[in-house]
Amino acid sequence: MIAVPAEFAQWCARTGGEAARQWLEELPHVVRDMCRQWQLEIDDPAPLHGGLGLVLLVLRGPQRCALKLSWREGSVAGETLALRTWRGNGAVQLLEAQPDRGALLLERLDPRRSLHTVDLWQAAGIAGGLIRQLA
Repeated sequence: MIAVPAEFAQWCARTGGEAARQWLEELPHVVRDMCRQWQLEIDDPAPLHGGLGLVLLVLRGPQRCALKLSWREGSVAGETLALRTWRGNGAVQLLEAQPDRGALLLERLDPRRSLHTVDLWQAAGIAGGLIRQLA
């Protein structure tokens, strides 16, 4: 079972109203279903979150992955299309997707690697190269 961070739940309820509350209530069931379907084991029950979704660290066999769960009304279909198009070439690798459930299984990236750890000019060069690659 997962524990939805309180600040995330409060943000969702404030910005999304009843639809957000229903989505939050469904989340444990979606997690269970995706874990069963994609043969995942939760690696850390404390999800990470942004403004529109949760990310659970999971394992599929020995492979370290991230299960991203987003609002179904959000841009999951567009995100899925973009990640499938890029095929991990300059973007995170999409392993599985169920846009209708707001679920994406992604390769797990190393959170210690960030443009925040390099100087501004180096970060700008890396970001510019990445934008050209993705375009």
